Amino acid sequence: MSQEIVVSEALPSLPRGIEAFSVAQRRVIVTGGARGIGRAIARRFMDDGATVAVIDRSPRSAADVDVAAHVTADLARPDECVGAFDEVIRKLGDVDVLINNAAIIQSMSIEDVSADFIADLSAVNFTAPVLLCREFARHCGQRQAQIVNIASSGGVRVSFPGNTVYGSLKAALAMATAYLAKELGPQMRVNAIAPGSIASGHAHTSPASEERSRQLRQRIVERTALRRLGEPDEVAALAVFLASDASRYITGQTVLIDGGWLLD
Repeated sequence: MSQEIVVSEALPSLPRGIEAFSVAQRRVIVTGGARGIGRAIARRFMDDGATVAVIDRSPRSAADVDVAAHVTADLARPDECVGAFDEVIRKLGDVDVLINNAAIIQSMSIEDVSADFIADLSAVNFTAPVLLCREFARHCGQRQAQIVNIASSGGVRVSFPGNTVYGSLKAALAMATAYLAKELGPQMRVNAIAPGSIASGHAHTSPASEERSRQLRQRIVERTALRRLGEPDEVAALAVFLASDASRYITGQTVLIDGGWLLD
């Protein structure tokens, strides 16, 4: 028995070659864009012709990315989260892409976990991205737009002891990505990136902390198929791809970029 497949309406032809990956003329919000992966994402979009606004708790003077707008806000506070989005819209007008990158990266053994620790991580790692997705969806309405959430490989599979809270929240963000893709399609595509260990240059508070980090990085490299850490620019390139027309049939996905770490 044959089954008829109905095609609703013809889509415009997909550009070929490099044009398919273009994000020129798009207006982009990057949270946590003053350092690390967020800074690399902001720079990559700017290099590719996009207009970029950064929302970060650091003041503009502390960032070395010359973006079109820099809004200083504490995303742990819902009122500042919404206020920062509104300020970006006042400065840039319509926005086409939201990159939810800001996060608190902190491990803690379960014996030491407190309600305050859970609340602090939840506020930035889950509540803020969801609230910003809400504001972005309201702003865009029926316009075509893209959301890219930065999750973590630790939210896809158990990584290290001590990551119960962080990893679980990143898993929740990946699941929220899928739900939002279902709810906001077809006008809006929503995807997530799950980086493995990225050499993002986070500062350490002591020589002992740096040494622990060095030992951990070495263990990760030994377990990773490509035998190296990832680079922020590699995550940024994936973010641009997911925001471009080249990925226009991809939504609701969490894309691993871990050098084959989770193959172990």
